[in-house]
Amino acid sequence: MTHLDCVRALGCIICHRMGRNYVPAEIHHCRFPVGMGQRAPDEYAIPLAPAIHRLGAMTPEWPWQDDVPIHAGQRRFRARYGVWEQELLKEVCDELGFGYPLALQRWLANER
Repeated sequence: MTHLDCVRALGCIICHRMGRNYVPAEIHHCRFPVGMGQRAPDEYAIPLAPAIHRLGAMTPEWPWQDDVPIHAGQRRFRARYGVWEQELLKEVCDELGFGYPLALQRWLANER
């Protein structure tokens, strides 16, 4: 099983935080270590449901119509869920027993 397979198998990290049942996820590569327009390495991946990753409420079958996709913008995403990408990545690493990638270690050191 690859790193991304392990991350994807967790199911959507936002849905998990919100007490929803398991929701299948797709991979979102965090933007914080590289910036817009670039893809971070796989160690910076978090699992998000398609609606929370890129579609939002555009899918009529999605039961939670107030969800906001992360690709709609970090501010809107943070306003809706109260969490940064970095915090979600930390939760994923903790859940899977992975070490923290370097950029996450630096972010955590600055947050304390």
